[in-house]
Amino acid sequence: MTPSFHFSAKSDCWETPQHLFDRLNDEFEFTTDVCAEPHNAKCPHFYTPAVDGLAQAWAGVCWCNPPYSESAAWIRKAFQASRDGSVIVCLIPARTDTRYWHDYVMRADEVRLVKGRLRFVGGKASAPFPSAVVIFRPTPRPRPIVRSWDWRAVP
Repeated sequence: MTPSFHFSAKSDCWETPQHLFDRLNDEFEFTTDVCAEPHNAKCPHFYTPAVDGLAQAWAGVCWCNPPYSESAAWIRKAFQASRDGSVIVCLIPARTDTRYWHDYVMRADEVRLVKGRLRFVGGKASAPFPSAVVIFRPTPRPRPIVRSWDWRAVP
């Protein structure tokens, strides 16, 4: 059982900081936000909980910042969608001790361990956990590139 101090907020739906998204969008040119609400969608085309992004086909270049208590299902879906030809970029907690991390994240093309702690939109303080940007491409490397990533640094 995970200690409750790791999850101190009432919700596990964290809106992506706009500057972080913009930096990634400049690189990837996202077509769909697969896990959003109308008020926080990062792309014009997006799936809401009512539509159930997990039940939809993910095509093109997709952004995924899932509810963190459900990360395993979303990462599994991202991995599967990449095998079907899509590029999926996910923002998730860097929970390297979880089964899904070893089953799917370590089969991604690239893992960017975010330097520092993110302050999510509406957050009063930085997140109580480290974050990672996980990139799934249709043809991944035999082993993912894992690196530290300071998204605030000039590219």
